[in-house]
Amino acid sequence: MDQKKRKSLIAVVVTVIFLGIMLTQINRSTLIATIGRINPIYLVVGFLLYIWIFVLRAMRMYIILEGRAPLKTLLTILFVHNMFNNLLPARTGELSYVYLLKEKAGLNINYGLSSLMIARIFDLVGISFLFLLSFFVVKDLPFFITGVLMLVTVVLGLAFMFTILLLFYNKKFLNFLERFASKTRLDRIKYTRMALEKSGETVESFKIIKSKKVIAVSLALSVAIWLIASMMTFLFLIEMEVYLSIWKIFIASGIMVITTILPIHSIGGFGTIEGTWTAIYVALGVSAQVAFASGIGVHLIIVLYFLILGIIGFVLMKMDKQPRIADGDEGKKIEGDAV
Repeated sequence: MDQKKRKSLIAVVVTVIFLGIMLTQINRSTLIATIGRINPIYLVVGFLLYIWIFVLRAMRMYIILEGRAPLKTLLTILFVHNMFNNLLPARTGELSYVYLLKEKAGLNINYGLSSLMIARIFDLVGISFLFLLSFFVVKDLPFFITGVLMLVTVVLGLAFMFTILLLFYNKKFLNFLERFASKTRLDRIKYTRMALEKSGETVESFKIIKSKKVIAVSLALSVAIWLIASMMTFLFLIEMEVYLSIWKIFIASGIMVITTILPIHSIGGFGTIEGTWTAIYVALGVSAQVAFASGIGVHLIIVLYFLILGIIGFVLMKMDKQPRIADGDEGKKIEGDAV
């Protein structure tokens, strides 16, 4: 069995296990009461915020690709890609972006893979910035939780600095790491070699960025994206009568993002998201039943949102009859510029 099939099988098993746990533990009256508190007007406001998140994501991709694909095309691609990425197990939907960028914008696979990797790195930096800021603001956490968060803070802080150095110093920083690993004999360790290999792939991806200004603007957009996403969660939780500060929401969002990196994303995220959500929010002082119910509620709302946008994306793609950029001379230029 190859790695892709193994990941899919694991995701299916995880989905079944978590859904089984959910069905046995859920208190229907608490769930209905929690979700029922949301005013429909706030669902509309939340949907508008969700759309704005993808407008910013499309703007970020447009800047990273330096205008090689139209903003409208990128927006529809991201609508569809987000739906596939959330529905398919083990994040196998990620490559739908690469395929759609080639089919609808005429950009080759190198551009697709590079821009996707860069966007994910910017996402990590953006949420890490908000997480690290929140950690130093929030003071009323239990000692055990503070200890766990300190460990997460160290990991995110190192990842944040590492990424920034790679972004701005590229090959110089990578060469320094390779020399350091060689002198200290750390390069004999399997995971060190894997980390250096991934760093090299990241540096290669950064080659499509020609300006430091692009990096600065993309980072600013990434922080804005996660700020809006956290504000949307904050809005829903208030409606569900779960009262936490926005700073605690930043902390919860940061940990949720870290867990999505793991290859255990279930089908539609059902079970894995609720389980992680419940653990985080219970740690932040929410009762187990309310945390579980709010996790299911917010997840169902997000599923509704990405299904609507995914369908809209498909319709817009069908309506767009323009030829791909790469079909003409412009395509030859892009191929020549490719990484």
